[in-house]
Amino acid sequence: NRHYFVISINPGEQFFVFSSLAGWLIRKTGKSFEQPQEYDDPNSTITSILDILRNIGMSVDFPPSRLKQGIGFHAVSVLDKLADQALRISNFSWHKPEIQADPELEPETVEDDSEIILDRVEEEMATAYSDSDDDQTLLDLAQTNSSLQNAPKPLKKHNSNEALSLTHNDQPSSLGCSVDTEVWRLELEKVLPLLKVVIKADPRDWRFRLEQMRNYRGEIGDGLSTTKGQLNKLYTDITSTMDKIESREKYLNSNLQGLVDEYRMIFDKISSAKTDLNTVLTQVHEQTSRLSQLSSDLEDIKYKTEHKGSSINDTTPVMNIKKALSTMKQEIIDMEVDIGVMQHTLMHRNLLQSKPDPTSQDSVKFSTTVYVK
Repeated sequence: NRHYFVISINPGEQFFVFSSLAGWLIRKTGKSFEQPQEYDDPNSTITSILDILRNIGMSVDFPPSRLKQGIGFHAVSVLDKLADQALRISNFSWHKPEIQADPELEPETVEDDSEIILDRVEEEMATAYSDSDDDQTLLDLAQTNSSLQNAPKPLKKHNSNEALSLTHNDQPSSLGCSVDTEVWRLELEKVLPLLKVVIKADPRDWRFRLEQMRNYRGEIGDGLSTTKGQLNKLYTDITSTMDKIESREKYLNSNLQGLVDEYRMIFDKISSAKTDLNTVLTQVHEQTSRLSQLSSDLEDIKYKTEHKGSSINDTTPVMNIKKALSTMKQEIIDMEVDIGVMQHTLMHRNLLQSKPDPTSQDSVKFSTTVYVK
């Protein structure tokens, strides 16, 4: 529609239509331009279109990304410029519109088709002739003429499209028979082409069904006679072709038996080789798995060795041990001094207890001083 390149509906489809229309207009201007495809790169397509616009002298003062969606002011402007250039190249000139006069319509002759509805007539005829064995379903003109001889007047042509209904309720005995049979027949022949007789067949009528069955049987018989000949010919062709194929197959089997045996032997060898190959591949897979396991174990051993080597080269524990030993030696010295002092004090006390001398003040003072120390 006229708003196709204005409203965004399907950007991919709209860009493809825009590029195709632009390519067609470019070719109309006399330039060679390859028809864009749906899956082409849009950037290259836009670049080609803009290059053509620059070559024909049109100004392009907008970025190429404006044409990526194929809609908008710039897309419509590009198409408009290309259309103007194509019209200019093709020397198209505008003329005033020429309004053609409508041809005079001849008045159609509307024939007044009078329709005789024979539903009730058929019912009455079926009731009257129900005991007869006549299987004919067509309207018998002679019976119709004989039944219409006592009609009071001929059929008239109505101005409207009303149907003429022939009923059995009229009493021809009360009406006079003043019409000649020949005159009535002539009038009927004149009016008959203008009448539209509609005979509605009742599907419940056994005569109608019987006639249908006969028609279908005749059609089936005609089709069967034609189809049977074609099928017989087809059967003959297929049989001869099958015989030829069978004889050819026997000939090939007899002449190619050696090659078939050789092929069978080679096929067996190939099967055996495939089995051996599968076995070898299984073993290779197992060895590969084992190699992967050994590589993993080797990596673990390397890691442990490196860790142990780094721990051996580390002298921090040795320094800690040396510090602990020096501390222990100092503590041992202090403890030995304390032990010596305690032994001396104990020995001195024992001496004092073994030889008490209460008059000697110096000994008591000395003992107290030593103990406190």
